[in-house]
Amino acid sequence: MNSNKNLDSPYSLNFPPFIIGLTFLIIGMITYFNLVKEINTMKTIFSIIFMISGVLEILFSVRNKSIFTNWKWSFSFGLLTYIIGILLISEPFTNQDITSFYIGIYFIFRAIFSINFGIEFFERNSSSAYIMIGLGFLLIFLGFSLVWLPTRLVNFIPYLDGTSFLISGFLIFYIYNSVRKFTQNINHQPVYN
Repeated sequence: MNSNKNLDSPYSLNFPPFIIGLTFLIIGMITYFNLVKEINTMKTIFSIIFMISGVLEILFSVRNKSIFTNWKWSFSFGLLTYIIGILLISEPFTNQDITSFYIGIYFIFRAIFSINFGIEFFERNSSSAYIMIGLGFLLIFLGFSLVWLPTRLVNFIPYLDGTSFLISGFLIFYIYNSVRKFTQNINHQPVYN
């Protein structure tokens, strides 16, 4: 993060992550409680959510590249999210193993992204780093479970997906709320020559 830049507006920092986090929390509850029983409907919902969140992540990173020094990671992650959404929607009748593989890969990369932010906050002596890193490792575990064990955990896939979406949505809210608080503290500090 580049701490000597000022924000253009508060919405440039919070609006896309708020939408992504809220969407992931909603889709996590829908998946966790298995409200949509048809697997093809769930894949379509996942693909649309991934494409929209990928575009929002790309817009967020490009708009805030003057604030973040690692904005390219956010841009790359948004591009990866969009590509996973395209892959899921291009093959609407794939089996559950391939869908779990794509979703697991997404959550592994989301966790690495969260751990990266956690390490950056740890270097700045922030107490929120521990929550980011801890939930990131939990998300890595869930992502690898979706990638490597989809046939053994076939009865638990909705719970793994739902839990992963809920953790990911919470992490998105938590990371960007921490970034917002951090930048507000920097913007309100007196500047000395």
